[in-house]
Amino acid sequence: MKQREQPNFGPYRKWPAIKEFSDISAKAFEIYHKKLPSNILAKFTPTQHLFARFLYAAETTSFSIRLLTSWRFLLQALALARVRLEQTIVSSYLIHEKQEVALDPFVRYVSIGRYRHAKAAVQEPLLAVHLPSNMDIEKMRLEAVGAQQKLDSDFEPASERFQRKWTKLELLPMAQRRDMLATRGHKVSSHRLELDYLSLYKAASSIVHSDCDSLSYNYLDIFFFDKDQTGILMPKPSWAVLVASFCAHHDIVQLFEILNWLRIESEAEYVDLGKQWSAITGLYIADKTK
Repeated sequence: MKQREQPNFGPYRKWPAIKEFSDISAKAFEIYHKKLPSNILAKFTPTQHLFARFLYAAETTSFSIRLLTSWRFLLQALALARVRLEQTIVSSYLIHEKQEVALDPFVRYVSIGRYRHAKAAVQEPLLAVHLPSNMDIEKMRLEAVGAQQKLDSDFEPASERFQRKWTKLELLPMAQRRDMLATRGHKVSSHRLELDYLSLYKAASSIVHSDCDSLSYNYLDIFFFDKDQTGILMPKPSWAVLVASFCAHHDIVQLFEILNWLRIESEAEYVDLGKQWSAITGLYIADKTK
């Protein structure tokens, strides 16, 4: 994002840990933009453009996390950090798994998912009246059937038993499979994303699903800033550092892996950022890198 487009960051941005992690994220995207100017993007194939869209989603999500964190909206930032991890796991799995196992079904499922959602809306009268008048549900069905038959040669169109997702893997097994495939290669990819799932993803799920723990002292506490003032209920500030750390690391991993998949050399730059991240993490977050 260009500097003139950036809103003002809040007071937490001045914390040394938050500033250093945020600077790493900003640098990670600066490298990507330098390595991938618009004239190169214009020549991309449709599949390459798919990963360019992953980069767009990564950048806007990362920026949102950093902005929310700086203004002390830590539970909202934590919820987005869960999204940021999922983005990283999915794109990394698509890159490292065999194309016919992951990337092909990922793309083909678009038609299936679009039809399933449209059909559900058409069948609900209160929603159906708001659908576009030129929406061709039969054309969408035929496109979904064609995609499903490529994924499953035994599929019977009349059954309407389209698969619910593009893969049978849940996110944890996907992260584990990704780790097995990726951690043997480049140093930047060597961190096991399974560990982030078991820590960050699990913690953030309480916020996303609004379970009772999301209202507990694990996330919220009462703080007194003046002896004569009433206490203020707010998120624990320690979450700010954890969210910023996870976000910066996922930025490093995902951006390097996509640029590497695009055959754009960037390993030296992202290895250096990884070293900076490890040093800062070791300084501010005990035992995070062990």
